[in-house]
Amino acid sequence: MNQAKNKLLILVLFVNLFSSCYEHTEGCRDINALNFDVVADKDCEDNCCKYPNVYLDFKLFKDSITVDTNTILVNNFNDTFRIKYFRMYLSDFSLINTQNDTIELLNKIKYGIEKNDKIEYDNINFPVLKLKAKPQSYNLGNLKVLNKYSELIFYFGIKSTINHAIMDKLDISNPLSFKDNDMYINTDSGYYFLKINLEIADSTIKNINISGDKYLSKINIKHNFDLSERKNHYISLHLDVSKWLLPVDFNKNNDEITNNLLDNLNKSMILD
Repeated sequence: MNQAKNKLLILVLFVNLFSSCYEHTEGCRDINALNFDVVADKDCEDNCCKYPNVYLDFKLFKDSITVDTNTILVNNFNDTFRIKYFRMYLSDFSLINTQNDTIELLNKIKYGIEKNDKIEYDNINFPVLKLKAKPQSYNLGNLKVLNKYSELIFYFGIKSTINHAIMDKLDISNPLSFKDNDMYINTDSGYYFLKINLEIADSTIKNINISGDKYLSKINIKHNFDLSERKNHYISLHLDVSKWLLPVDFNKNNDEITNNLLDNLNKSMILD
């Protein structure tokens, strides 16, 4: 019996000695992360995991040809025009995977709300883009769940909690920064969701501005995305002006033009 106890004591001492000498390897242990460390046996501190970015390539097009501020267009009412200026906010991007789960794209911002004459700040996840007429690539944010996806969901405009927030903590490079941002109106009105200046053939300028919470519109686009690899990913979103702008009669009143553009928007967005 004593011999058995001695062997057990030696084994315990050996294990304790081995454990005290063994050094754990810290690292990112999330297999979805770009810096996943296969040999790490201890989670790293300070959220060291780096996740793939998802980029959105955007352009205006007609008949497979890119449209920019120099492109001459003719609408369905024989008005010749060009898009002199174009800005549009899209926001709150998420993906639906093949198991019908909703996965958010991560891009945190700090926003303020005025309460009792004080500004309270909070962080929120809110991927947002301010699109231009020139073809461009935009960073939507990080994707923590690499998978195959079947649908992209986003909104035209900015939801009310952000639209009327105080955004003075944002970096000037953020699309919602109101410093030198001609899309920002004020805290009460928020942002313009869309601004277009059209130059008609007779040199008339038609200004189309859409703002206000009631015009926030959800857009769903079915598409098969394979975002399962541990790398940055790119999504191509094209806006077909032949389905969006060309069916609109610019001689109608602003409310009718706004409603026509909103009605046409979802079917005009195409993913490649």
